[in-house]
Amino acid sequence: MTARSSIPSNGADYSAGCRTTILRVFVQCFLLLRAALLTALVATATDSPTAEAFLGYNWVRFNPDTPNLPGFNGLPSFDLHGGNAQLAYNLRL
Repeated sequence: MTARSSIPSNGADYSAGCRTTILRVFVQCFLLLRAALLTALVATATDSPTAEAFLGYNWVRFNPDTPNLPGFNGLPSFDLHGGNAQLAYNLRL
């Protein structure tokens, strides 16, 4: 009588629970890939302008609430004015 090995010759003996887990992982990967491709498809269908410009203005009022201590008159109040500009050019490939 010869001893039988518990490992099958092809190495593909999966229990029912293992097959269910593998199938579940395969379905999840398939759905993730499908969602990624759908997102990419929508992104390619979106029109984008050739150039965009933005001009902005900022105003900040600094008005500290500091007590007047002996020998210290407190911090002065002041305004800060500023601006910014942006220009973006989208390449058409």
